[in-house]
Parts: sequence; structure tokens; C-alpha cells
Amino acid sequence: MSGAAAMLLLALAGPARAQEDAAPALPLVVIMTPPAGAVVTGTTTVSANASAGAGVVSVQFLLDGVDLSPPLSAPPYTIVWNTAASGDGMHALAAVARDGAGRAETSPIVRVTSDNVPPAIDAVSASGVGADGAYIRWTTSEPADSRVEYGMTEEYGESTPLSSSRVLERGVALTGLASEALYHYRVWSRDAAGLVAVSPDHVFATAEPAPGASTAAAAGPAAAALSAKAPQKFLSPARADGINDEAVFGPDAREVTIVDARGRRVFRETSSGPPIRWNVKDPSGRVVPSGAYIAVITTRDSSRVYQTFAVVK
Repeated sequence: MSGAAAMLLLALAGPARAQEDAAPALPLVVIMTPPAGAVVTGTTTVSANASAGAGVVSVQFLLDGVDLSPPLSAPPYTIVWNTAASGDGMHALAAVARDGAGRAETSPIVRVTSDNVPPAIDAVSASGVGADGAYIRWTTSEPADSRVEYGMTEEYGESTPLSSSRVLERGVALTGLASEALYHYRVWSRDAAGLVAVSPDHVFATAEPAPGASTAAAAGPAAAALSAKAPQKFLSPARADGINDEAVFGPDAREVTIVDARGRRVFRETSSGPPIRWNVKDPSGRVVPSGAYIAVITTRDSSRVYQTFAVVK
């Protein structure tokens, strides 16, 4: 065979030999769940897909660069992550795939947020209380959607619509309320992870209807209601002036219960003879803190009327 022919044969065989000698494809691994940017809570599934020209020998998950699982030798490459054990906040997930040739490749990092603490509800208050409405305000420690549950008992029974956005501060108007009535209310909030918080019970009392107003709530034994209330509205026991040291309820008051703005009872007394008196002290004998208080008064004809007081020391 001539030299030219031999060179031709070598040229034709070269590409085939190069293909036979080419190394297998490197491992390829990708985190499938959870997706990047997800908010995770409790136990959540972490999964990955992997492939390699020399065959996948193992896949191992990492959290913030530290082993999250032992190596998995066969698909499905899935583990359950207890997010509460890792602490709340931003975390970086990754997976390492190793092939039969001893080579390893790491997946792109997937960043997620772990959240296992419900929002804290604070600064709950009622303002602008009138004869048929009030405005409820509150804040949360993290963005949350919220609603207000309210009613004349601690079972509530009414609720505002769930807000459509997650914010830190919110206010909502309650309308269509009965006048001269005691209302219980609480705030329900939910964060992005679906964790729910509920505030303690709070109370407020609606005002009397304006003169000449026509409302269903205004109807009733008005004379008994008026003669059951105390003439005092502002109580200042520290002054000891003999005028606003105590609240003296009218002759038609048969039972009086007084609660603070959070619904905690500070006074209760019944009488069928002498007038009921509140000396602005709680059951332990201490003068109550400054603030708003609500009296629930049962009259001689068993009707119920409400009165608010402001205690100023």
C-alpha cells in the first residue's frame, strides 16, 4: 500500500477513534421542588432530577452549603425537609450528583424562605365609635391578610371580608351596628406561609343614637335605661374631690358589670335596694389603670344598657 493510501485510511479512521475515546457527559442535576422564591413551612418535599453519561451513582441535597440528607443512590431523588429545625429566614438549597466515573456536579442554587412563626398582632384598637359603627385598627409583625370578627358575644357571628393584600398596618370600618350595645371583636391574620394568628378578645360600646334618629336599636324601655346609668363619664379617683371619685348608678340599675377595653372584668355587683357604686378599683382593691371602661347595666325590667367611662389618674 502506497504512503498516500495509508494516510487516507488514517484520516478516515480518526473521527471514529476520537468519538470512541470521548469522555461520557458530565452529571447534570436540577432542584425541581420547592421552586425558587417559595415560602415554606413545616415539613416540605425537596426533589431533584439528575442524569449522567456514566450513570448517576448518587444525589445528595445541601442546605446553606451543608449536607441536608445522606446520598441517595437511586431515583426518585426526594427527601422531606423539616423547615422548623433550620430556623426561619432565607435558605439556599442545592443538590450534588456523582457519576460512575467519580465526577460530581452541583445544581444551581434555589433560594427559599422558611416561615414557621405566625404573625404577631399588635396595637388593636377601636376608634370613631358612634351609634352604628366603629373603626378597627391593628398592626402585624409581617405582611398578612386579615379580617375582623365581631358580635355581641364572644362567639362573634359576624366578619368583615378577608383583605386581598398582605400589609403591616390595616384598618377596617364596622357598620350597621346596634346603638347602645356592647360589641366583642378580634382580629384574624394570615401570613404568606398560611400561618394564622388571632388576637385576644376586645370590646367597645356603641353610643346613643342622635336625638330624633330612627333606629331599631333605639327602641326599648328608654326611661329605665336612663335612670340606671351613672351621671359620671370621667372618673379621676386620684383627685379625691368627692365629685368624680366613683361612679354611682341610678335606682333602676339592678346589676352592673364593668370591663376594660380587652373585655377583662374589673367590677361586678348586684343590688335591689341601695345604688350600686364603683370606686374605680378592681377585685384586688387596686385602682384600675387609666383608660376606657364599659359598664354593662341590667335594669329593673331586665333590659340591658351600656355606658362608657374614661378613667384619668
